[in-house]
Amino acid sequence: MNLWRSRGWRRVIAATTIPLFLVTTMFGINAGYGLNPTLASLFNIDVGQPLTVPPQTAPTSQVPAELAAPLWTTWKAPAGMPAKGQYGTVTIPNKASGFAARPAYLYLPPAALVPNPPALPILIMMMGQPGGPDGSSLFVSTLDSMAAANGGLAPIVLTIDQIGSPEKNPLCIDSPAGRVHTYVMSDVLDYIQATLHVADGRQSWAIGGYSNGGTCALSFGAKHPDVFGSLLDISGEIEPSLGSESATLRNGFAGNQAAYDAEKPLNIMKAHHYTDVYAIFTSGAKDPTYTAEATTAEAAAKTAGMTTARLTGPGVTHAADAVKFGFPAGLTLLYPRFGLEKPST
Repeated sequence: MNLWRSRGWRRVIAATTIPLFLVTTMFGINAGYGLNPTLASLFNIDVGQPLTVPPQTAPTSQVPAELAAPLWTTWKAPAGMPAKGQYGTVTIPNKASGFAARPAYLYLPPAALVPNPPALPILIMMMGQPGGPDGSSLFVSTLDSMAAANGGLAPIVLTIDQIGSPEKNPLCIDSPAGRVHTYVMSDVLDYIQATLHVADGRQSWAIGGYSNGGTCALSFGAKHPDVFGSLLDISGEIEPSLGSESATLRNGFAGNQAAYDAEKPLNIMKAHHYTDVYAIFTSGAKDPTYTAEATTAEAAAKTAGMTTARLTGPGVTHAADAVKFGFPAGLTLLYPRFGLEKPST
């Protein structure tokens, strides 16, 4: 039975959406932005349990990442490797930023759960607003399926909280609502380096997100190509927004137009020329607003020198189906980039 088409479920959604609309109107939140975490139980979304990260082995090779052979050419799954990955919550210390983030969600693929695991690529994901990182449960079946098809190999996926709470939108920057840029580029990166056995080199590092998270992924990818060699923007807005330009300028930038303009990804990309950055943009054919913005963003990224891919899902809107389309479509393109499977000819 299709829950989305059921009349009974539509009534449940309507009952929860009306008060959500009132809240989002009060705080200037886009009600179409993300997966509302209060709906997780309605759709049997597993919000995960605290995850104990296995002790990580220090890298045994000193070969620079850009010179190392792709992992798919050297990896052989050992006996006893788990059939599926592990998924649950982790706490990221906020020493540099002080940002009050909710617990992050971590997926460790089967290859990360064996003795002496290989150094794996890392994909940092962010979800929509209102919503939270628990929406990353939508990723797990895709990751397990692709790992099963590739000898247990998949990226480590860390889904972080870039908003703090559903009624906030820090705009992916150090703003009055929270020092998110410092949180991501200092606290999150420090956690990854200290806790996870990830591959060195920007080609093994990607940043992605859905809706508000897609906006942030584009922003971080445009600002930090030295860290992130790839970005995945799933139905993201084209620039930081608190509902309107005037509200964003007033509440997000204290009326400083120059500061506001400097944080728009199109302007950031226009000021740079990128080399070896892979940018993937997805959207739904039934989501005209974000399809238009994704098309504009992809064109700007290509003009700025990025290698781009533009994917549109037939029948897909700006809801959970956007993630269910965009994440596997983007991950399929990232697999060869990460060295996890042989590139198609």
